[in-house]
Amino acid sequence: MSWSAGHSDLENGNYVSPFAKQYFIDTNGDRKELPFSKRHFLGTTRSGEDVLAGLIQGTRISVWIGFASMFIAGIFGVLIGGLAGFLGDYKFKVSRITVFYFILMLVPAWYYSFTIQSDLFQHVFQIQLLVDYSD
Repeated sequence: MSWSAGHSDLENGNYVSPFAKQYFIDTNGDRKELPFSKRHFLGTTRSGEDVLAGLIQGTRISVWIGFASMFIAGIFGVLIGGLAGFLGDYKFKVSRITVFYFILMLVPAWYYSFTIQSDLFQHVFQIQLLVDYSD
């Protein structure tokens, strides 16, 4: 038995702890305790899915997305850098004071954008709760 993400072990469902007894049904229909090498080492979810397998699957997907996004960012960086090198310095001049003001204004921009976003989602969540509980 090997556990994989998305597959349920119904015999060990309903949040089985890694330290609790874990069972399987053999070919004769008898309920036996799982051997140590076949256990769910981080336990199971409510539906019997292995937590460790889900964690490994989620990590795999996250790392793949990170590498793909960095690859795309690298392509854009090479293209823009090549374009800047080809056109020379006279097309992309920015004064130091402009860069300073840009960096200075990032702090309030981040503050206001996160404030607006949290307020917006808080109201959307409250409306969703009202709709859910009105039935």
